[in-house]
Amino acid sequence: MRMKKKHKVISKEDEESKADNGKFLPRHWANLRTLNNDEKKKVSTINSIGFNYKLMSLAEIEKCIPKYTVSFGTQLRMLTRRAMKQGRGEKISQATVVVTVAYVLFESVFWFRLPDDTNHLYQRNSLIFFLIIAQGNGVVFLSVPAFRRDRSLLTRERSKKLYRVLPYFLSKTFSDMTTAILLPCLNVFIVYWTSNLRPSFSSFFMFQFIFYLTLTTAQSFGLFMSAALPSLQLALAITPVVTIILFIVGGFYIPFSDIPIWASWLKWISFATYSYTGLLITEYSGRSIPCVEKVTFQIGSNICPLPGEEVIKSLGITGMQSEVWFNILMLVILQCVFRVAGYVALRRNS
Repeated sequence: MRMKKKHKVISKEDEESKADNGKFLPRHWANLRTLNNDEKKKVSTINSIGFNYKLMSLAEIEKCIPKYTVSFGTQLRMLTRRAMKQGRGEKISQATVVVTVAYVLFESVFWFRLPDDTNHLYQRNSLIFFLIIAQGNGVVFLSVPAFRRDRSLLTRERSKKLYRVLPYFLSKTFSDMTTAILLPCLNVFIVYWTSNLRPSFSSFFMFQFIFYLTLTTAQSFGLFMSAALPSLQLALAITPVVTIILFIVGGFYIPFSDIPIWASWLKWISFATYSYTGLLITEYSGRSIPCVEKVTFQIGSNICPLPGEEVIKSLGITGMQSEVWFNILMLVILQCVFRVAGYVALRRNS
């Protein structure tokens, strides 16, 4: 009986291997040695990270993991958008518009078209300082509850690692520097012309610029008090007292030369000092004030027409303080100091 010969089945791989004349494996190892460099780096990185994780403590691992899922710019953009929406509803409302209209009517009636002569210098000075008190005080009190009202929201959202303190603080700053300042600046824009202050466009724009810096500095002071004090009740109790003291040493109630020596240092930290001085210099510097025959109130010397520099000097404004850009610089410095101190206090208390 003849046995059937069993045929061996040759696969396609065997045929390719035979055709290569035994060169398949060497070529395979050569391909492995020329592996993509990026993949090699990725593999080595993964291995090293895994090895390090085995040796690192839990605290060290937490430091390696990113705390926030979005970038600083995204946090700032989203928080600013939210703050602007909130600010439009709170700072620009029917109540604030009514208050602004009331201030404009009051100031326009009592200081309407002041005569430009030496008998009405006190009225001009009183109007300028009243604008600082009324609008600056209002901005301070609007800023005090800012962080206290959002403290629980800030704590809750920061616990979820949604954003840092810095973008939150900057978003509140950008929002309040526009929405909270708009109506007070509009008030000054109208009253400047109805009260017949210095009729010059260059003086008007400088007056408006200094007043804007006054409001933003007052706002920075209010934000600092809000962040530094532990409770809203304490902030609302202490802030008015401090603000009034800063206004008293501002130069209108007590001339700078008559402030007691032991309290003279307060004028250097008062934003009302630099605001009032800068606005007076803008109003009187470089001009002569006409005299009247019957003098009822005298400021400065008996020179006629009265040089504006004599009015400035008689109010105790001398030295560097008599330069308008020095007062502008000091307002900017005070504003930066209050902002940085407010950020540090907020970061420490949040």
